[in-house]
Amino acid sequence: MIAATASATLATAALSAAIVPAAAVAAAARRNRIGVHGPTTNTLGNNFNETVSGFAAGAANYVASGEQFNKGSGCAATYAAEKVRSDFTSWPSGSGSVHGSFSFVARFGAANAGTHGICSYLIKRSTGKTFAHASLFWKNVSPTTTTTPSPGGKLQPSAVGQGQCQAKSYPDGSVTAQIAIENTTCATAGVVEPGADKAQGAPYQSQGFACTSTAEGSGSPWSSAWTGTYYAYSCVDGAQQIAFNWGLHYSYSG
Repeated sequence: MIAATASATLATAALSAAIVPAAAVAAAARRNRIGVHGPTTNTLGNNFNETVSGFAAGAANYVASGEQFNKGSGCAATYAAEKVRSDFTSWPSGSGSVHGSFSFVARFGAANAGTHGICSYLIKRSTGKTFAHASLFWKNVSPTTTTTPSPGGKLQPSAVGQGQCQAKSYPDGSVTAQIAIENTTCATAGVVEPGADKAQGAPYQSQGFACTSTAEGSGSPWSSAWTGTYYAYSCVDGAQQIAFNWGLHYSYSG
């Protein structure tokens, strides 16, 4: 009987040992954690998103996020240490109350060139205690052209389907498309382009940019997106350049 009892005890111990890993996995899934995912290179003038996600358990009840400009020193290990830094700015998006699984979208605009980052902390809001933290750094860079400038150094419109900025349409049915920019932003291009609709193929000036054009048609690099005559515009203001096509008969379907 003693041997039988010992065997039963060993069997029970073995069964308990087999159950432990599954329980440990479940407990691990409930641990406080946070991560940041998103692009690591962004073009100046464009908006972009970083995603902050994770799991909040126990006393952890809030995610605090902010922008950090110093990649060399990175993000501090605690929210209390990070929030007092002069190069940290609290960011409303990417922050909020949490319980259990969470996911926030942190919305940014690439307004300044260089390296920037997001520091995110899973904390207890009333005390500021940090339970987990994460960071991600990216570079904001000047737009690069998708076509080779002409021998004279003049920027050319982008290849069909590869515009750096969104095409625009106007009340008369005309369109500006195949937009390329250099040392400027899509926001600036969006203000300069409408002058082409008023000029109807003629030169014009807008926001300090001098814009000239050449008539294009069948056999031109962008003719697959146009019917009949259209105009390739080049707008220059010092080192800033904007190039695009304008015409009344845009046929590109994407």
